[in-house]
Amino acid sequence: DEEKIHEVGKGINPPKGNISSQIIIIEFSDFQCPFCKRALPLIKKILNDYNILFYYRNFPLKMHENSFLAAEAAQCASDQGMFWEYHNILFENQDALEKSMLVKYSKEIGLNIEEFEGCLNLEKYKKMIKSRSEEHTSELQSHSFISYAVFCLKKKNIFLLFSFSSLIHNTHIYLS
Repeated sequence: DEEKIHEVGKGINPPKGNISSQIIIIEFSDFQCPFCKRALPLIKKILNDYNILFYYRNFPLKMHENSFLAAEAAQCASDQGMFWEYHNILFENQDALEKSMLVKYSKEIGLNIEEFEGCLNLEKYKKMIKSRSEEHTSELQSHSFISYAVFCLKKKNIFLLFSFSSLIHNTHIYLS
């Protein structure tokens, strides 16, 4: 189990927080999901208040028209070392994630536009995101866990899956 969570955690997005922390939180999230957006302030608070390592994993939902493209765009931004800046601007503008807007946001944060558009037009990450999303769905369903903004926590070799509402009500229990 420990190897599995580290494999999930060590995806291609850079982590935030303390790299040597014994507490790891992995968020499976969708840039177009309003419930996922609601998790942002709590995640920021947790990163400030607790000694954790935090990973974001793309988990685009089929019900959201632009979520897969937004996840691809975030990976293209990550290629230029600006995943978290792009992550933030996507959530700030989650009602406007059409391709033209994704390019506009890349300009706003200072990405190399030719490189970004080339990555997006080649669909460099499309297969990987689709494959991992299917793996995450299968894994979560195997635990009878269906939710948005799903979190996985590793603390002292104990692994938990929990929802955003559970994180809100039990942060002090999970992280103390």
